[in-house]
Amino acid sequence: MSWQLAANDMKKRKVSDNGIRSAFRISPEREKEILENPPEMMIRPEAVIYTRIGERAFRNAVAKGLIPEIRIGRRRMYRRIALIEALKRLETGVIA
Repeated sequence: MSWQLAANDMKKRKVSDNGIRSAFRISPEREKEILENPPEMMIRPEAVIYTRIGERAFRNAVAKGLIPEIRIGRRRMYRRIALIEALKRLETGVIA
């Protein structure tokens, strides 16, 4: 996976080949591990990879209350079981 860094971006956000933009860099090995053996609690980039939804659609679903999140300071955490249940509820609907 290649990352592009914006030259003047002070936050040095990374953009992956799959279009996920995040302040967190997740290696291809970690992506594979997330899909094969997902953790019980995930940060947003991990949850986006696990659900295979685009980050913007994921954030919109969270904002609408369709996907539950746990806020700890500035960090947003997502439970694996809650993500599965949310996806089951959204099976017949459209996220976005």
